[in-house]
Amino acid sequence: MKDEFTRCHPGLNLMFYLFVMGITVFYMHPVLLAVSGVAASGYLVRLRGIRGLVRVFGLALTVAVLSAVINSMFSHQGMTILGYLPTGNPVTLESLMYGACTGGMMGVVILWCATWTKVMTSDKLIYLFGKGFPALSLLLSMVLRFLPQFSAQTKRVVAAQRCVGRDVGYGSIWQRLHKGVRVLSILVTWSLETSVDTADSMKARGYGLRGRTQYHQYRWDFRSSLLLAGMAGCGIVVLAGIMSRGLEMLYFPLWHMNDTTPFACLCYGLYGVLCWIPWILNMVEDWKWRYWMYKI
Repeated sequence: MKDEFTRCHPGLNLMFYLFVMGITVFYMHPVLLAVSGVAASGYLVRLRGIRGLVRVFGLALTVAVLSAVINSMFSHQGMTILGYLPTGNPVTLESLMYGACTGGMMGVVILWCATWTKVMTSDKLIYLFGKGFPALSLLLSMVLRFLPQFSAQTKRVVAAQRCVGRDVGYGSIWQRLHKGVRVLSILVTWSLETSVDTADSMKARGYGLRGRTQYHQYRWDFRSSLLLAGMAGCGIVVLAGIMSRGLEMLYFPLWHMNDTTPFACLCYGLYGVLCWIPWILNMVEDWKWRYWMYKI
């Protein structure tokens, strides 16, 4: 399925993730985390389908649950005591809520990062940072490409080893370990050789030299300016709510969240609009497609 947000200018994609993930990471408000998590899940379904969401959501949920449990076991701050551990230390509501929100924040970041890998491709990173930071952009693009390439190469090496009678799924534990080490050695050699070849190839093409031009197919148009202004407006209102304590969130010593005022609801709504911008773009494009098809 085509994604309209992926076709936007790389600068606009980058600003979107800076706004959304910045608020998610630096201000753990339960409502904002819930809005961001639902939006990230919906966009991930658009990009990878239900199966992709299930795989990533399983990891995110595991991280959230572990964070809540571990924090309640080792942090005993707070005034609302729910019970006591066998060691005699109290389990407080505040530490449990803080651990749950911390885990939720990490889980939401995992969901957004899963969409990042689909939207911010290596050519976009090179376009954004190639002139100012050529070495950094090349490193980031190689890192993003490494995991998918490594996974595909692993499948090829395992299949080749199976054809010569060295299937890692058969034999004793020591035999499987020996076969696995052989596969790992092949993969490490392949990765080192590939990185050297890539570096030599980019150097031969003059990558990073002063005055070097590059081809790109990205164009900043009026829609990009309009979307950036909308994102900035939504982000500024949410930041104003945080700075003015209209979206107040306290965990210690007593758990307290701001009242549901009209200004707080406005901040929630605008943050939801900000997080759902990719879906809004896709809905608009789908509607335009159906409209022109109907005209035909």
